[in-house]
Amino acid sequence: MLEIEKKNTSRGLEITLKGSLDYDTHKEFEDFVDREIESNRHLVLDMTDVDYVSSAGFGAILYAQKIMLKKGDMLIENVQPHIIETMESIGFLDVMNVK
Repeated sequence: MLEIEKKNTSRGLEITLKGSLDYDTHKEFEDFVDREIESNRHLVLDMTDVDYVSSAGFGAILYAQKIMLKKGDMLIENVQPHIIETMESIGFLDVMNVK
């Protein structure tokens, strides 16, 4: 299960994810991105409460990054240590702005 919340702030559109970003939920996230970032140049993805990301989930994050590279920028923040380890091992940290 994945919960997605959004708010517009001075940093841009902030999307907060809660739960798992996996095969069952990645399309929901991609559809949300398509719908919500049309007019936004800055995207902040808060992953404080994300406990699992599968390969499909990482693909969905890359999908958002690809869109944002054409429009502005994207920041991923508050990632759990075990997910950071996976990001590092697959080279995600080389192509993403993660804090």
